[in-house]
Amino acid sequence: SVPSVLAARGIAPVLTHEQTAILGLANRINARFATTLAVSYAETEAVARRHSRSVAATGNPVRASLRAGDRAQGFGRWGFDPSLPLIYVTGGARGASPINQRVASLLPDLLERAQLLHQTGPASANDDLERLTAARNQWPERLRDRYRPVEFIRDELPDVYASASLVVGRAGAGTVAELAFVGLPSVLIPLPGAGGDEQTCNARVLADRGAAVLLPQSDATTDRLRAVLLDLLDHPDRLAGMAAAARTVGRDDAASRLADLLLDLGSLQNS
Repeated sequence: SVPSVLAARGIAPVLTHEQTAILGLANRINARFATTLAVSYAETEAVARRHSRSVAATGNPVRASLRAGDRAQGFGRWGFDPSLPLIYVTGGARGASPINQRVASLLPDLLERAQLLHQTGPASANDDLERLTAARNQWPERLRDRYRPVEFIRDELPDVYASASLVVGRAGAGTVAELAFVGLPSVLIPLPGAGGDEQTCNARVLADRGAAVLLPQSDATTDRLRAVLLDLLDHPDRLAGMAAAARTVGRDDAASRLADLLLDLGSLQNS
């Protein structure tokens, strides 16, 4: 976005928006020329004000359809049992082999307590789907029925969110915003080495509110992850509290707040 902002300076008002819980390099540069710097979280405002005189905490826009999922349809699509908790494991569009491998080490034992929908990522990114499917085929039918590894979750994501009791995944800006928007408890294993350690900062926004358990990848051993998941499954009241806490993080009106800011800037330009 930096070239666009530089090209626009002096021509039109500029609004730049930061999705993550830190201020990335691009927006630290943009803020020097932008009329308004919008941030997703109140926790980022203090840092943002060091770089811009006009800061607005708008939230991070999330598509409203994510709240329109059908719980029964989510269980039915994968043949899951609605009476058992469902854990949704995701590593993002390309999957996350370190997470996949850690989850694989818990199987099939974890399936005595819960069902898993596991988004592994495509074959072009890793061979985890093939490996996990082969392992699943060796299990008793009762346990096979409780585990579904898939490459992608697409239009069915709202139904997945509606039926999931817990999410295990990375802590990208989109994932964290969606978890807050739909109000889901999570165990987050941030991607190590992300710029400015942004995923850890994103995860901390939820963890500090009691909405997530933050596990650095170096600490997310098989034993540690097992202990965390079993403890959460043993305490549904804690999961409910984490879900309620997640809903306090997101802003339902993030898109409209950004639109209003843009309209205000447009009015100034035309006045």
